[in-house]
Parts: sequence; C-alpha cells; structure tokens
Amino acid sequence: FLTNGGDATEAYVEFHGRSKKADYVLKALPHRPAPKATMKERGFNGHEALSKDYAILRKQLEEEGFFDPAPGHVAYRVAEVIAMHVVGAYLFMCGSTYPIQAAGLFILGIVSGRCGWLMHE
Repeated sequence: FLTNGGDATEAYVEFHGRSKKADYVLKALPHRPAPKATMKERGFNGHEALSKDYAILRKQLEEEGFFDPAPGHVAYRVAEVIAMHVVGAYLFMCGSTYPIQAAGLFILGIVSGRCGWLMHE
C-alpha cells in the first residue's frame, strides 16, 4: 500500500481499528468513491486471495477473543517495566563494582526493548 497508490484498508484497520478519533479524522478528509477500474487494479494490493484468507483468519481470532483488551495483563506488564527500571537504575547508580553497574545497564537495555513492546500492545 505504500507504493503505486495501493489499498491501505487492511493496514488502517490493524493500526486504528478501535480508534474513534482516527475514524473521525479519516471521515473529515475530502474523499470520493474510487472508480471500479482503479479498485480492480489496486484493490487488495494485487493479493486478493491472501487478503480474503487473512480476513477469515482475523475474524476467527476475533471470535475467539484474541483481540479483547486484558487490563490485568497490561497492569502486569506496566509493573514489570517499572520494577525493571528501578532495579536497573539502582544497580547502575549504587553498584560498587563495574560488573554490578554493567548488570544495571544490561537490565536497563532489556527494559528499553520491553517498553517498545508495551507501547505496541
């Protein structure tokens, strides 16, 4: 969808599926129906069978609850990230030897990656 004017519908749904604000902004933009010839050429980004199979799989996963929010899991992940920051910072700042400080930096490096994963959830 990023090249040759492809169809970004699937990407939009994945990134903004629950966002009312994204829908509001998208509807506020100027728009018009795409000509049938253009949709035939660009629709499904040239992979119609793959897109349809993906839609079936996604619907099955939705029905099984894979995309339902899990507040308990999110709370656990936030607590984990906070604890790792505290431990890593303590070891780095209060460590009396270089190996202990290095362990603190290692933990801070790992938790930086875990923050990225948390942002994607």
